[in-house]
Order: sequence, then C-alpha cells, then structure tokens
Amino acid sequence: MHEWKRPILSFLTVILCFLQVVWSRFALVVPSWTCPLTNVELPKPEEDFPCKYSMDLEDYLGHERQFLQVTERHRKKFSGYLKVMSLPFSAIKIPYEVYSVVGQLDETFGAGGGEDQDYCIRCYEQGFEIRYALGSYLLHFHGRSTWRGAETPEETAARDRAYTERFRQKWGQALLEVFILNNLKNLPDDVRAAHEKGDFRYLVQRLKTGAG
Repeated sequence: MHEWKRPILSFLTVILCFLQVVWSRFALVVPSWTCPLTNVELPKPEEDFPCKYSMDLEDYLGHERQFLQVTERHRKKFSGYLKVMSLPFSAIKIPYEVYSVVGQLDETFGAGGGEDQDYCIRCYEQGFEIRYALGSYLLHFHGRSTWRGAETPEETAARDRAYTERFRQKWGQALLEVFILNNLKNLPDDVRAAHEKGDFRYLVQRLKTGAG
C-alpha cells in the first residue's frame, strides 16, 4: 500500500461507523461544506482574492474573510445536484450502501490517477449514479500530492503512463478514450445519445471490453 494512502484509508474506516465514507485530500474546508452532501461554475472572486484553477495555501492565507464571502455567494446561487459521468475524488461522499457493494478504490492504479474514474465505472455497473453537490464549496490545493508536489516531470510522465495502461488493461481502449482521454469524437450514435441524455450506465455497458 502506498504510504500516503494509509492515513486516508484509516480515516475512511472510522467514518464507516457512521454509515458513510468521506474522502478528502489536500483541501481546505469551509463551514457547512458537508451540508449538501448529506441532504461548475467558478464564482467571481471578491476584490483581492486570487481565485484561480490551481491554488496554494499562500493564496488563501490573509484572504480568509474574502474566501468566506465567495462561499456564501456561491451557496445563494447554487443548490441541488448535477449528474455527471465522472468526477475527481478530491472530496467525496461515498454512502455506505454504495461502499458495501462497490468496495474500495483499486490501488493497482498506483500513487494517483485513474482510480477515480475506475470507481465511477464500477458504480455504474452496480446501478449507482455520480453527482456533484452544487451547494458544497471548498478550496482544493490541486495537484499537491502529485504533479505540483514532490514529483519530477519524469516521475509525473511515468505515473501517467502507468495508470493509463492499467486502465486500458482493465476496461479497454473505448472506455479509456472516454473516461481518461476525454475523447468523445468517435462514439457510436447510440452511445453518443446516451451520453447526451446522461445515461452513463448504458455508455459503460456498451463500451466495455468485448461490447459490440
């Protein structure tokens, strides 16, 4: 087991006692961020708040009040859930009814990459949907555990190659194109129609290795 995953998996085990799983890494949470999880658009930042795609702790420190203002404005504008094909697992809730059927993350993908999309596919195989909680808001330090952290460019490239090949071995080229490479250009007409109407379970079943 990768060392960085041990404390996270221990945390998940404790949370299971409350019949749900919460997964969070390199994120700074704000008050009530879990409320939408229990019941994407980037907001316009407040003055002097450096809202950008990849943020660091230094971007947040000294702007705590402005960040809370951004979250409050976000909550007034967004609510409910958005059905999606897959999402990054930087901060997720996995209900126990899902976890008990789908199981744990597949560690054969390595230190990071591919395991999120793999879990989403496995959810669809069991009849579960994937949804964003639009009212939840947190600051995620994107890439700090991998490519924006201690990894060298060579290590990042090697990790990308490893998880990509593992995904291809497990799910086949068709699902690799859609879930990892985000390539929707060559979808059969019926699969494209399923994607457009959000029938992602059909998409997965149709594109799995061996599908017509």
